[in-house]
Order: sequence, then structure tokens, then C-alpha cells
Amino acid sequence: MLTTTLIVLPVAGALLVAIAPLTSYWLGSLAALISLVEVAVWVTAVGKFDFGSSSLQLDQRASWFSDLQVSWHVGQYRFSL
Repeated sequence: MLTTTLIVLPVAGALLVAIAPLTSYWLGSLAALISLVEVAVWVTAVGKFDFGSSSLQLDQRASWFSDLQVSWHVGQYRFSL
């Protein structure tokens, strides 16, 4: 779940900032808040990561369309941090 959040949160935040009918001051504040949440998720991911293992960690797999064999599989290796 952490890896998916690290991917989806910036995209969702950018879309929210792009379509939100707010003044530039509040848009900047919202963007900064989303960035701080992203940093907090990264800190949590690093805390749960086992640096001694070289296998895929913090992975998540979901099948979207099984007939077409389309799925979502994300995770982190040691070199990706």
C-alpha cells in the first residue's frame, strides 16, 4: 500500500491543484501540504524497509482485468530507495 501511495499521491495532488478553484496562496499551501504528506509516507516506507534483503519489498499486486491479464504490481528494491 505504501508504494502505491507514493505513486498515486503526487498525481492526485497535481490534479487537485490544477482543478481547485482557489487563490494562488491557498493552492501553494495545498501543494506544500501534499508534498509534506509525501515525505511522511517516504519516511514510513524507509522505516519498514529491510536494507539487508535484495528481494522486492513493500509490494502490492492487484488484478484489474483478468481476461486481458492486466494487473498492477509495484514494489521497491534496495536500489530504488
